[in-house]
Amino acid sequence: VDLLGRVMVSSLDAAATTDLRKAAADALGSMGEAAACQVHRLASAMLHDTSETVRYCAAWAMGDLGEFATSEATAAASALSDSDADVRDAAARALGSMGTSGAKYAQAVASRLHDDHADVRASAARALQSFAADASSYSAVLGKLVCHDASGCVRTAAAAALGAIGSIDKD
Repeated sequence: VDLLGRVMVSSLDAAATTDLRKAAADALGSMGEAAACQVHRLASAMLHDTSETVRYCAAWAMGDLGEFATSEATAAASALSDSDADVRDAAARALGSMGTSGAKYAQAVASRLHDDHADVRASAARALQSFAADASSYSAVLGKLVCHDASGCVRTAAAAALGAIGSIDKD
């Protein structure tokens, strides 16, 4: 990682201000492959930072990195249980961007289809959409969301996921 990357990584240190840690996570997320060797620091911030805003930004940055963050898919799956809905939302998005590495956590993502927060449910449905074939066992739950969820955003995301999956499991 070049000088900018080293500055961003050191800015994730707990001694830095919340605003600086947030900005560092955002910057690393935009660095693409150059940030891949430091994705473990984003994962650590996502799971352990005291600020929910920094945890959210770190999870979002991992989603921006997508295939370059796959080494930390387990951490993103753990963040699905964060107490903050925005972090859970961004963690589902991150897993959805990680391809087959994220699809290994389809069950954990699917558990967020029942989250109290519509944004989290919608992000979980979009992640399952990106997993397609690996998410076919969740088509019945997605079908129920299409028909019954109070949020139009969730219904739309669930319908798109069903379209990608291509079949409805009748269980």
